[in-house]
Amino acid sequence: MVGDGRFHFAHFWETYLYAASPRKDAGAPLYQLVRHGVAHVFGTKGPIKVTKNTPAWHLVRDPSDGSVHIDATQLALDVGLPAICFA
Repeated sequence: MVGDGRFHFAHFWETYLYAASPRKDAGAPLYQLVRHGVAHVFGTKGPIKVTKNTPAWHLVRDPSDGSVHIDATQLALDVGLPAICFA
């Protein structure tokens, strides 16, 4: 399916990254927030915080401000990048 980014993103997210809930369930909303905002207005559609070395907050919504945290180090590990890439 050429041009169906949502399908390819969901397939990769749910098959290779996070096969189990709750992180599996974050893929579609995260795609909506990041992809559509970046593609149309060069910003995200919601508050997203990208952090480093805070794995406990990876893909967790912050109740104080509603933002979604993405830990870059944890995402890199989950994708399979070697640790030397982000030491």
